[in-house]
Amino acid sequence: MFSSLGFLAPLYAAAALAVVVPVVLHLIRRTPRGRQTFSSLMFLSPSPPTVSRRSRIENWLLLILRALAVLALVAAFCRPLWRPLIPEVPAATGTSLLVLLDVSASMRREQLWDDAMKQVDEVLDSLSPDDDLTLVTFADTTTTVVSATSWRSMEPALRKAAVKEQLASLRPTWGATQLGTALLRGVELLEQSGSTGGSTVANRQRTIVVVSDLQEESGCTELQGYDWPAMLTVQFRPVAAKAIGNAGVHPVGLPELGDPSFVRVRVTNAADSTQEQFQLGWQDPFAPDSRNATTSDNGNSNSLSQPAASMTTIGELVSVYVPPGQSRVVKLDRPEADLRAGSTIVLTGDSHPSDNVCFVTWPTRQRLRVVSLGDDTIEDQRGLRFFLDPVFAATPHRIVEIIDWPIDAPTWSADPVDEVEGLRADLVIVSRALHPAQVETLSRYMTAGGRVLAVCRSVDMADSLGRLMGGTKVTLQEADVADFSLLREVDFNHPIFAALADPRFSDLSKLHFWSHRRVDETPLVGLRPLARFDDGSLALGEVPVGKGSLLMLLAGWQRDESELTGWSKFVPVMNALLAYGSDQPPTTSHYQIHDPLSLTPPRRASTPGLWKRASLAVDVASPSDSEASDNPEPPSPTAPMEAVKSQPDDAELVAINLPPGESRTTPLTPTDFQLLGLPLETPLDPHTLALTQQAREKQDLEQEQKLWRWLLLTALTLLTLETLLASRTASPSNITASGERQFPVPQSSTDDRATGRLTLDRRSPLPDP
Repeated sequence: MFSSLGFLAPLYAAAALAVVVPVVLHLIRRTPRGRQTFSSLMFLSPSPPTVSRRSRIENWLLLILRALAVLALVAAFCRPLWRPLIPEVPAATGTSLLVLLDVSASMRREQLWDDAMKQVDEVLDSLSPDDDLTLVTFADTTTTVVSATSWRSMEPALRKAAVKEQLASLRPTWGATQLGTALLRGVELLEQSGSTGGSTVANRQRTIVVVSDLQEESGCTELQGYDWPAMLTVQFRPVAAKAIGNAGVHPVGLPELGDPSFVRVRVTNAADSTQEQFQLGWQDPFAPDSRNATTSDNGNSNSLSQPAASMTTIGELVSVYVPPGQSRVVKLDRPEADLRAGSTIVLTGDSHPSDNVCFVTWPTRQRLRVVSLGDDTIEDQRGLRFFLDPVFAATPHRIVEIIDWPIDAPTWSADPVDEVEGLRADLVIVSRALHPAQVETLSRYMTAGGRVLAVCRSVDMADSLGRLMGGTKVTLQEADVADFSLLREVDFNHPIFAALADPRFSDLSKLHFWSHRRVDETPLVGLRPLARFDDGSLALGEVPVGKGSLLMLLAGWQRDESELTGWSKFVPVMNALLAYGSDQPPTTSHYQIHDPLSLTPPRRASTPGLWKRASLAVDVASPSDSEASDNPEPPSPTAPMEAVKSQPDDAELVAINLPPGESRTTPLTPTDFQLLGLPLETPLDPHTLALTQQAREKQDLEQEQKLWRWLLLTALTLLTLETLLASRTASPSNITASGERQFPVPQSSTDDRATGRLTLDRRSPLPDP
């Protein structure tokens, strides 16, 4: 394949005229002018001047070096590149079209979805057989409904009917609007379709058509500074509701645990709204009119689809004045009526009911249980049990119940219910040898997923530890500690020590152990060392047992054995151990649509409402991230209110609400998109498209080759050689010892005997300096 030399900025070649400058400098000679008389030469005879060439080039090599340096600089500014000779590609026919259909929660307003379907139908009717189509829906995630590949694989006569059939099954979701992410995803899909569709498809005009209400909270800030492709334009087909304006209500923060008698909500009014007066009230989500709410068009039964004005409220309504374009935070007192653990707040006075309901759950304190098996009592200040109560102190968010398992009670509890259900605890702390019945109970507890911390205060616990691990032979012996031992090799990736991973907290040099035990690690299958002493022996390790684990601490925290209780990190480490043992989800009970839920496996909320946390993993079918799959499984129809009502009265509820941005429905203007740099201009003709594509290919090729760097290096080399050569060609015979230049005697003079002076003709040429 042959190549040709091209230039990205050929107009700079006009600067090559600067090569004349060195030539002119070489040809210019300074000719003496005027006459100067010297009286001391009055007796000399005049002689006529010798005729010679007034201007000539004396150093050709110096001139060539200077000229080449100028030409190299000019060529560097022209930005040369080698272009391969590629055979001409036939002109592309048709257009690659990508339709972005908004399915966010704001599209649930009156008539918006029907108008959007009409806009998409018009786009389908305008397509020619040579056009390609990609249909993508977007909210806070994007989903490819029809890809360009599947469009090309269909029969041309059946394409539009097949797409319209898929459109009939689409409905708006409850997600937030992320138009910026959708546009960037659309560019990627168009680039992929062009690369897989052949050369004719790659040179096509590409158009993105956006069908949306273009609300102001569309998340377009990420488009600033984006480098849009050359052959791409963006067209907007906005849809507008018949009733302008919109108001919404959303919770602000969470109800306080200390005083859960009120909640704060924010009422937002759109800038184009004509209404200013609204009312807020409470509603029982389990009331008959709430449970029999109108089923929404996407198959999900939810009170959000029911106009707030038709709902039965509890207590007096609170009037709220919100001017257009503003918001107000309102404090609502909890009604006296029993609303169980969850409540609903409704907003009246607005014509768009989709965001006039928000859900609230009242906070409850987390209850945890720690079981202690030891020889010492709570009154013994030198024992282990004495420190458990202050370590696991109650907080506004939790209550920890510490239960002592008596030494003379081999069974866990006298309560038959507990014996049937087994040991119910979040953490078990063992500090003595165990009865066989206790070993059996703890083994079942760990097999079901429980955590047991065995504090090895003496070597007598070896047999109990071995039986807890299924009959493993465990060997314990006292370590020989001369002065004290320190911790090293701490596993900061484990949840127990994760909070100490920061270098500000990971210094353990001040934690001393006066005595500890050594264990033979060879028979411990699956052992994970969490910390070691400075002599290399195990300090804290975890051995898996069933779904749970046994943690072995080879030293106690009583004062005569270690400084653990005086260590500033002891309390957070022990509480991290309790959280690791309880494995309970965080106390957060308020989420927004598609927020990650604390479930296993992780899920995302897909429908507003009040949900029982235990049934979320079954009832909520949420799509995965946008990058995971273009065609996720569709959401399963669920009935949140009925699902909650069927649970016990003390069931833990979570509230899932709409994103606040979906209530700000004032549409964006074309000027807003122009400021973001979107290519909204009219599509280019094929000839202009071809020229634009060629210019872009040349620019990319020049950026890849960067020949101008070598030209600059060549120019610098030539200038260096020119400087060295000029210094060597300077004539030393014209320089005196004092550094002054001498000039030869003039070639002509005239004798002015009348005045007694000799006049020199300064018009005689002098040699070059």
